[in-house]
Amino acid sequence: MSVRLVKLKADAIEWRRLEDEIVALDLRSSRYLAVNRTGAAIWNLMIEGAPVERLAAEVSDQFSVSMNTALKDVRAFVAELSTQDLLDCSQAR
Repeated sequence: MSVRLVKLKADAIEWRRLEDEIVALDLRSSRYLAVNRTGAAIWNLMIEGAPVERLAAEVSDQFSVSMNTALKDVRAFVAELSTQDLLDCSQAR
């Protein structure tokens, strides 16, 4: 069985952590992206590559929200990054 991993494109983005947030620059379009503390909480996991369920579990644990709420929020965040072509989504075995 394979699992879809969500991973940031390292060559497409430059970023810095500023307190509880992430400020990122899309190197191809020169557009800035501000990531709130919820997104910042899963940013390192996305650098390494992680399944959406793992990202949602981290959000659920850190912010004391239900897994359903966390999954909805993480999927929306992943969808937004995907529309900006900032993710590599691959299958892990």
